[in-house]
Amino acid sequence: MWAEILKRPLVLLAAVFLHAALFAAVAVNLRFIPPLKPQPVQAEVIDAVVIDLDALTGMQAEREAAERRRAEAEAAEQRRVEELRRQEAAAREQAERERVEAEQRRQDEIRRQEEERLRQEEERKAAEEQQRQEEQRRQDEERQRLEQERKAVEEEKQRLAEEKQRLEEEKKRQESERKAEEERKRKAEEEKKQKAEQERRRQEEQRKAEEEKKRKAEEEKKRQEELRKAEEEKKRKAEEERKRKEEEERKRLEAERKAEEERKRQEEEKRRQEEEKRRAEEEARQKAEADRRARELRRLQEGYENAIRAKVERNWLKPPGYRPGDKAIVLVRQLPPNGTVVDVTIEMCTGDEVFCRSVRAAVLNSDPLPRPPVPEVFNPLIRFTFEPQQ
Repeated sequence: MWAEILKRPLVLLAAVFLHAALFAAVAVNLRFIPPLKPQPVQAEVIDAVVIDLDALTGMQAEREAAERRRAEAEAAEQRRVEELRRQEAAAREQAERERVEAEQRRQDEIRRQEEERLRQEEERKAAEEQQRQEEQRRQDEERQRLEQERKAVEEEKQRLAEEKQRLEEEKKRQESERKAEEERKRKAEEEKKQKAEQERRRQEEQRKAEEEKKRKAEEEKKRQEELRKAEEEKKRKAEEERKRKEEEERKRLEAERKAEEERKRQEEEKRRQEEEKRRAEEEARQKAEADRRARELRRLQEGYENAIRAKVERNWLKPPGYRPGDKAIVLVRQLPPNGTVVDVTIEMCTGDEVFCRSVRAAVLNSDPLPRPPVPEVFNPLIRFTFEPQQ
């Protein structure tokens, strides 16, 4: 607020001038208040010897009245002076209060500016510290990255040296293996030649023995061929006899099989027909029982609904304005097993509102509804047409 006043110097100057004029007016007014002087009392010469008591009383009353008027005038003047003094004190107090408030606002503004400056300084220092920490962290990361790269280079150098050493050792090992392989091949070649010579000799002896064996085998073969032909002729005749008997047996078994299959087919057909007949009879019996049960349930259901309708009609009170022929379709929600009425809905009503309300009241007054003759006909939702009998 002090900043706003400083932005308007003319308003501030007018306020100071107004307060100065007010102080001057109060001072001049106090200076021109006439001092109160006691009135001189003139002595009267009493010539008369005898004084009238009534005149003396009147004079005394006039003096008392004048004294009261003077006292009242002094009191009024005193009140005016006190009022002026009070106004002056109030003006001084108001000016002092405004000055203190202005000073307080100025101090608050200075303190706020100082706090803002300190806050900005702290933010700047925090930003610088954060920037310094960020730079330090970046330098640490860069140093770590360089250290990791240096270690990676050293590890790569070591790996290459180890790889070089491994390759040299592998080369030496392969050279040794090559020489050993050549020596092994040489020995194997010599051994192969020796074995080939031995094999050639063995084959030559074997060939001669084989030729002798073939000659003997040829002779044996001729003998065996003659025996084979004789045996084959014998086997052929025996095979023909066996086949003839097998064919006869097969025909006999086939005939028996066909006869058995025909018997089984006839039995199966007979059993199937009997099963179908029994199933048809059972289905007819079940259907007849179901129809009978359905008719019985419909009869019991109709009787159950008629009992509910009759109880509602007994509890119905004919409202005024009832027109014969009015009817309503009622949906009742009930609870098992005692038929407690939960909700009543008038789905359709041909009468007026009074008739509809009377039907609903009759249903509620019929709570609980009649019990069903059998549990199967119970329905939690009962819908019936209410049409009073004429």
